[in-house]
Amino acid sequence: MFFNYQDYIWIRRQALQCSEDDLFTLNVAPFLDEEDFLRSYDLGVQTNSWHAISIRWRAYIACCAGAYALKLDGDVVECWLQNVVKKTCIRK
Repeated sequence: MFFNYQDYIWIRRQALQCSEDDLFTLNVAPFLDEEDFLRSYDLGVQTNSWHAISIRWRAYIACCAGAYALKLDGDVVECWLQNVVKKTCIRK
């Protein structure tokens, strides 16, 4: 299999604001500076359920979904989180 390198855009690593967990952005990534989220995420990381792999982006999205769900009428049932890090972040 051959690649046509004209189909790709090359970006210097130093230009990236965030490059982890399959998220690459040149834009500002404000979730990386949110103290409440980082404090919650650190508590989740202490469980070592992801074996030192950074999943901050996924955890942040899970927290946003959890925060939105709390505003809805009725009960919230968690069925999709198999990960202690994300559960800990949402709970905090």
